[in-house]
Amino acid sequence: MWLRLAAVAAFAVASCAWAQAVPPDAVLTLDDAFARVARTHPDLRLADGQRRVLAAEAEREALHPPLRLGAELENAFGSGAARGLDQAELTVSLAGVLERGGKLDARRTLAQARIDALAP
Repeated sequence: MWLRLAAVAAFAVASCAWAQAVPPDAVLTLDDAFARVARTHPDLRLADGQRRVLAAEAEREALHPPLRLGAELENAFGSGAARGLDQAELTVSLAGVLERGGKLDARRTLAQARIDALAP
């Protein structure tokens, strides 16, 4: 009987000592909790990806429309009088869109508004 009582007492003391030997976990602050949620929550990670996409679109919308250079070669490498390059005609063109009415600023504003709408 004394042996069982001694065994139970030894087990109780050992388990208490083992439980106290474990160092307490670090304290979780509110800022740490927010950072952890921002890293792991799928909807918030999606918003971060969308933010990068919208930032790239904003950069694109801030650019002017591109100029296009074209070249056209006619009457070349034919037969008879148009043989070789003797009668060849080369046309070079440069084309671009002239924007009026503040369209560039409107595109920039819209792109920034889409980024701002994503913010929490």
